[in-house]
Amino acid sequence: MKRRALLLLLLVLLALPLFSLPERPSVTPPTAPTSFTINVKNADSWSIPIKIAVLLTFLSLLPTILIVLTAFTRIVISFHFLRQAMGSGETPPNQVIVGLSLFLTLFVMTPTFNAIYQEAYVPYEQGKINETEALNKAAGPLKTFMLGQTREKDLEFMINLSKSPRVHD
Repeated sequence: MKRRALLLLLLVLLALPLFSLPERPSVTPPTAPTSFTINVKNADSWSIPIKIAVLLTFLSLLPTILIVLTAFTRIVISFHFLRQAMGSGETPPNQVIVGLSLFLTLFVMTPTFNAIYQEAYVPYEQGKINETEALNKAAGPLKTFMLGQTREKDLEFMINLSKSPRVHD
């Protein structure tokens, strides 16, 4: 019995190559490029993938920008205190307060947005300035708005705290 099992195992092992898969044709691996060329006709312009990355980054940071660079936070806090002062509990709900705050923020920020549009976006669209200059010009009206919302005493405290030199406009 052992001899038969051993003989059968030997026959199977010998016949195994007959049942193997056919060989595949050899495939040459792709070769790496040996040189790269970069088109430098318009060095000031950003490529489309970079523009998409900047746009997606801006959209993901939009809630933070809304909270930090606009009057939204002040308006929401004021509505919260007003609701508490009226003693109405949770009426109106938070969604209504946030919606009203967004509307009023748009109303309050319209002059700043118009200034950014006129000073930065319109010249950029007309091709008079590049992206970097447009961003720098857009920062001007926003800085003016933010400085108008900051008390001089608080600004001086933060400058002293950071040990930065005092900047005069």
